[in-house]
Amino acid sequence: SILVEKPMVISPDEVQLVGEKLKKHPEVIFMVAENYMYKPSLNDIKKILRSGNIGEPRKIYIQKQYMQNIHTWKKRYSALYEGGIHFIALLSALLSHARPTKIDSVFPRAREKEVERTSQLTLRYEQKTSAIIKYSWETPSITKGFFQISSIEGDKGKVWFESNGIFIWRQFGFPKFYFSDRSGYKNMSRDFVSCLLKGSTPQYGYNEAAVDLGVVFEAYAINQVPVSI
Repeated sequence: SILVEKPMVISPDEVQLVGEKLKKHPEVIFMVAENYMYKPSLNDIKKILRSGNIGEPRKIYIQKQYMQNIHTWKKRYSALYEGGIHFIALLSALLSHARPTKIDSVFPRAREKEVERTSQLTLRYEQKTSAIIKYSWETPSITKGFFQISSIEGDKGKVWFESNGIFIWRQFGFPKFYFSDRSGYKNMSRDFVSCLLKGSTPQYGYNEAAVDLGVVFEAYAINQVPVSI
């Protein structure tokens, strides 16, 4: 079994290369350490969607905008690629890892030959669902990025969730808070151990990561924004 950190690779060519290697070695179990896939709040939101209580999802809004002082290796990499990938993966999980049919992207403060720190993506899907993701490392936030509200609007109702997974709030219901394994690291570790001991398929592997990184790379290509400097 192989466990790699997210993001899986740094270019579309590398995505293809990893895929080719895995095809040659089907016995290899490949897992990407995307902890957002293992958040308890995400699992409950998926249950709400499966229940049909809010109907078919039509509009999804996800945000995480705050100030982050970058002094480590991260300063070489764009924000959407390094951090926003969490929320692209979260959106993808809500929509059963469907590929968007259209991607529009805006990087309002990006400068030539510099990596971006603020982005907005608009994604459209075949099932008449549209989604907006706003992600920033240079937007002032009194709460330092916490208690920012995202939402899913269906044709029968709506559900709100705190972007970091602190709580979810269904229409005509009470908020549900999450105190245990809010970031999903424990569940992620259990999944990897299961891969090691039982040979099970990871919840977030190559195919899922390839779809999500494809969104990131296409968003940058549209605006000729670099992933790294």
